[in-house]
Amino acid sequence: MASEPQPIPAPAVATAATPAGAPEGRSKGGCLKALLIGLAMVVGVVALATVCAWIAFDAIDRSLTEERLSSLSETEATAALSSAQLQAPDLSQYAYVSTEGLQGPRFEDVTVGDIVMRTSLFDSLLSQDDDGNPAEGAFSSYRVVSAFATWRSSYIEVKRFVVQRFVFDTEANGWQTTTSELGAPEVTPVRAPNVRSFQDEVVALLRLHNSRLGEQFADAHVSVEDTGLTVDGGTFMALLEKDGPAGAATCRVDFAVEWSDVHGWIVTVESVEATGAAGLAAASAPAAIAPQPLTATDDPDEPELLLACHEGDLVRLTGTLQLRENQFVLETGPMQVRMAGRTYQVSAFVVNAPNMALSESIGKELTLEGYISAANAFEDAPLSVMLSSVA
Repeated sequence: MASEPQPIPAPAVATAATPAGAPEGRSKGGCLKALLIGLAMVVGVVALATVCAWIAFDAIDRSLTEERLSSLSETEATAALSSAQLQAPDLSQYAYVSTEGLQGPRFEDVTVGDIVMRTSLFDSLLSQDDDGNPAEGAFSSYRVVSAFATWRSSYIEVKRFVVQRFVFDTEANGWQTTTSELGAPEVTPVRAPNVRSFQDEVVALLRLHNSRLGEQFADAHVSVEDTGLTVDGGTFMALLEKDGPAGAATCRVDFAVEWSDVHGWIVTVESVEATGAAGLAAASAPAAIAPQPLTATDDPDEPELLLACHEGDLVRLTGTLQLRENQFVLETGPMQVRMAGRTYQVSAFVVNAPNMALSESIGKELTLEGYISAANAFEDAPLSVMLSSVA
């Protein structure tokens, strides 16, 4: 019987030997390390690419922005200044100067300043506030425009230096105006003053010059005549007429007018000639004018009282009497005085009185009456009163 075929035994495969002391997870650790290195390289490449992109974008944006920034022309700046609608300046400090009919402003000598780049877009991304947001105003550019604004009427010309800052609005892709800074007004007469603007002040000025005649002609008819007024000043005459016991009494007063760049028109009495006034009874003693309350404010430096009067009027003031440089001063606190077409901001008045008349009242509060005038002795006491009585 034939023998059955026997299976051929498969060759034995030897198991790879593990070196003594080697960890079993080494191959896994190597792969992880290689993966981390590769990931770090990718992150580095991305970061580098991002930085390069930021720099490139910033350079492009700066180039485009500078091109847009150069678009502000003198014509556009003037148009923007005109649209700002600057208000005419307050001329209350100028005597006998009215803003009626004042037209303007007209802009001259317009100068557009250079572009000022506060910072770049790249810098703004790195300049963040505590919340991680870009710092406010980090990316802004501005230009400063200066000009002279002129207002003019038939009598005066007013000039003010104007500084206007223009900030570039990236969203609107154009220049936007901000608040204006205005210099002090320079007022120049362009025509002789209207003689009728002085008519209401004639009696008060006469009273200040000669109190007896001022009282005698206090209720007289007053007419004024231009005897030589020019753009620089000049003279005018006032005629006061009043019926007396012996017929008509007259008083001719010649005035000199001079322009002051600080105070406006300054009017002074040059000469007085009265006829028929010998038997003329003086008018009844005028009632003293007292300050009236102004609208209350929370600012302690704002005036609380308003005194509206003419130069030479009898006024009634209350305050604390002090002595400065051998001069009596009545400290009243902040007060607004409107006199002779001008507004004064005062906190004290100089008191003209005999040397010993008020010596015992120094440091005390008192009420006095006196004739007011524009005399400048101290910065906070630009007006004075000639003492008449102490209440």
